[in-house]
Amino acid sequence: MPNHRTQNGLSLTSTAITQLPEMDPARLQREPTQGELTALRAVALHGTIRRAAAALCISMHTVDAHLDSIRSKTKLRYLPQIIWWAASQGWLKEPPDIRIFK
Repeated sequence: MPNHRTQNGLSLTSTAITQLPEMDPARLQREPTQGELTALRAVALHGTIRRAAAALCISMHTVDAHLDSIRSKTKLRYLPQIIWWAASQGWLKEPPDIRIFK
């Protein structure tokens, strides 16, 4: 059974992370847009698309569309893979522009 660990509410498996596809240099030149990065940072911070959408005051569909665009650019399928890859690129260092509701 793969090694599971939880980070920001996401279950990461060593299998999912180690099975990343080869990074094509042309793919790396297509960096995510600011909206895509904001959505991705919010999902990484809040753990789910639903909570990220609420924090950003946008629809879940919009967050998912941004993530689909990132999937298309990177050819990564799973959200933990995308978050790990974005973190390795340094794209998650800046916090998203979010509103915290209490």
